[in-house]
Amino acid sequence: RSPKMRRTECVLLLSLLLFAFSLPAFAKKKDEKPKTLHVIGAGWSLTGSDVLAKALNVLGLGPTYHMGELLSGSAKGHVRQWIDHADGRKPMDWPALFENYSSVV
Repeated sequence: RSPKMRRTECVLLLSLLLFAFSLPAFAKKKDEKPKTLHVIGAGWSLTGSDVLAKALNVLGLGPTYHMGELLSGSAKGHVRQWIDHADGRKPMDWPALFENYSSVV
């Protein structure tokens, strides 16, 4: 990657974090089940999405859905949903997939 691309990624990440700081009114109360997604961060693998997910959790905008959830096993049943969707067998039920999350990266 070029240094210019790295700078662009950093600026985008910082912009998103600053935006997240401006959303305290949207942060859920402790032990409250999320009702809607407040932050959707889309990006390529290995661009800091794991750190961003952790930062969103710390800022009170979590729990955050990250593909690492699939690997760790904490999103049980989601692997099958993703495979069925990717293979065209079933449409994805996005509201059900993200019902326990406030953010997605």
